[in-house]
Amino acid sequence: MDLTKQIRPSNHSGIMELKDYGITLEPLNIESIETVRIWRNQTQVNQFMDYQKIISREEQLDWFKKIQNSNSAYYIIKKGNDQIGMIHLNQINNTTKSAEAGIFIGNNDFNGTGITLGASLLLLNHAFTTLELEIIYAKVKNSNSNAIKYNQLLGFTEDNPFNSEFTIWKIMNTTFFDIKPKLIQLLY
Repeated sequence: MDLTKQIRPSNHSGIMELKDYGITLEPLNIESIETVRIWRNQTQVNQFMDYQKIISREEQLDWFKKIQNSNSAYYIIKKGNDQIGMIHLNQINNTTKSAEAGIFIGNNDFNGTGITLGASLLLLNHAFTTLELEIIYAKVKNSNSNAIKYNQLLGFTEDNPFNSEFTIWKIMNTTFFDIKPKLIQLLY
């Protein structure tokens, strides 16, 4: 049974809001990019990013404009009215049936609550069911042991080195659908 519920088209990008597991993935909009910028500039977030410089408001706005016409889907993770973090698919490629995913929590009150698991389940289910992708990649910093364990929990396996600091991980749609029932049980 597909638990992902597409609610409505949002903003001009046509990205659908996703909702289940008591959380919502709300398409990133102009009103929320400043919150994302503040989160992204936090040491506990940017230390694990490829781009670690402090992002200015102008740089954030330029980035937001750039992603509007790209093959990407960026979402704010919400629990009720609380904004928690961001999750995304980018480099969505319908020819190779692939995309790259990423997630971070900016609101520290929600660390360790299972929200990231629900958000990841929503995003991966959307990618593999609605978008009909076959493989999702994630670039993970080698020193981020929590992210490595988390990706392994989700069913990702190490694919290949990206550079000396990052490794590319991947998950196939078949692996996700095999592990999905066990992951759902972890939420309840």
